[in-house]
This record gives sequence, structure tokens and C-alpha cells, in this order.
Amino acid sequence: MSTIHGQVSVPSRPKRIVAANFPEACTLLDLGITPVGRPAYMPSFAKYTRALGGVPMVTDSAGQLLLERVASLAPDLIVTADWADPKMRQVPYDKLRAIAPTAVFTREQAAGNWRDQATATAGAVNQADALAALRRKYLDRAAEIRRTHARLLAETRWDIVDASQNVWDLYSSTSSHGGVLT
Repeated sequence: MSTIHGQVSVPSRPKRIVAANFPEACTLLDLGITPVGRPAYMPSFAKYTRALGGVPMVTDSAGQLLLERVASLAPDLIVTADWADPKMRQVPYDKLRAIAPTAVFTREQAAGNWRDQATATAGAVNQADALAALRRKYLDRAAEIRRTHARLLAETRWDIVDASQNVWDLYSSTSSHGGVLT
């Protein structure tokens, strides 16, 4: 399969998958696959929180990979994402691929390419058809919302702001959040 590190051979039916980044972990869960290892940060959705109860974290709170923990889980596939620009990359690819086949997909700011990451993750676990069915359901629901609420959507504008004590983020239409609303 194609990754930012070139072609990578992955198992046709992986059983023990480590997802070291949240879009890949979310995709696996949406496909009915619970990873054996997951990132510390996950979106706060009840479905994901329940599904990941007890699944070991393979990153610390800053997002740094815990390589010994990844290795201890004996994965047969590792999926994650990193920056396309080699000067910005943070994932220790050579160390991960020494543990198991590792598919690293392109990361964009604010998970703006989550759809591409989902497609790549589904391909890595041989579930492209299942993802296509989920995508059709998503697009049908979006079309229904557009029809049902056309007037309100035409006259309403919004910005998405996420804030904590020391930091705030404005999510544009190219972010994960903004892309869904758009």
C-alpha cells in the first residue's frame, strides 16, 4: 500500500492493530475494529470512549510515541500519520517498522484530511468496501440535513472556536470540524 514512506506490505487480515493517531483509531472503531493500542488523545465521543475502555495508550499526553509499549502489544500492523514534509516529521518510522509493518499516512493541520486518512486506514485493513458503505450513509445524511434545514443553513454563518485557559483554535472550513459543517 502507498504511504508517505513509499510502498509498504501490510497483512491482508491484520488482527492486532496499533493506531497511534486519532483519525486512524476513529476509522478502525467506525469499521468495528478495536485497536490493541491507541493514542492518548481521542475525540470525546461516548461511542469511542466506551469502545476504548481498557485499550492501552501508545502515546503520552504530548503525543509522543511510547515505543516500548507499542512493542509490548505485539502488533501485526501499526497505522498512524505524520507530516508530508520530511523536515517536519515526528514519527520514528524506522523504529516502528522494526516492531511491525507500519503504514504512515499524511497528516494535515487540524485533521483537515481526515477523509483521506480514513480511506488509507480502511485500505490498510482490507475494509475499503465497509468504509465506502459508511461514506454513502454519511453523504445521504448530510444531503438530508441540507434539504430539511436549507433555509436555516442559507441564513446562518458560524465560526468554530475551541478554547482552554492558555490556548484557542479557530477551525476553518478546511479543518476536520469545519469540513463536516461545510
